[in-house]
Amino acid sequence: MGVVETEAIVLRTYKLADADKIVVALTRDRGVVRGVARGARRLRSRFGAGLEPLTLVEIAYFEKEGRELAAIKRAEITRSHFALARHTGAWEAAERMCALVMEFLPPGQGDERVFRLLRATLGALEEHPDRHAAMERYFEVWLLRLCGFWPDVERCAACGRALDGEARWAQGRLICQRCGTGTALDHETQRALVLAARLGPAEWAERAGTAQVALLTTDALARARER
Repeated sequence: MGVVETEAIVLRTYKLADADKIVVALTRDRGVVRGVARGARRLRSRFGAGLEPLTLVEIAYFEKEGRELAAIKRAEITRSHFALARHTGAWEAAERMCALVMEFLPPGQGDERVFRLLRATLGALEEHPDRHAAMERYFEVWLLRLCGFWPDVERCAACGRALDGEARWAQGRLICQRCGTGTALDHETQRALVLAARLGPAEWAERAGTAQVALLTTDALARARER
């Protein structure tokens, strides 16, 4: 298939042999790619720090039909997020976001929206590491939405009426009081769910209440994994 040049975010790396790395990266247009970087663990590697997790890079790799792993030829840093390592909670939140991408986006299935989501959330997280819990909820809501596992947050899934502040969470759907029982959502949570579709991660994390949102995304993620 030849050499591919694209923008990518390094999600995770693994040691291979004495000096090599297996790299898992989310590319802008080709989804999750797994490749081998020969000599990447040597002290004077040509890759430098370009293959560290949470790094945005311009990457070049060679794909050969029938091989599971690509051969990574070049990785030039566009933006690093090494500063997150100073904030344990923010770093761990970022690692969980990367893990979700690997879990929910099949290899080779490109989705530029997911790439933009992760890039924007990591950038906001670096600027506001103290808001890492809210940033993680924002990312979960949007990833579930992009992957088709998040419900309409403004209309009842059963009757189609506007929820108007009376939403209930029932088996991964949002319904009104007339259509059944479930976990009643407080006004702040309903507002947060609506705002997630309209605001960026930093603004949403500042303005939205997220305590109950975590319960909803945990349930939705579990249901998505079952499917």
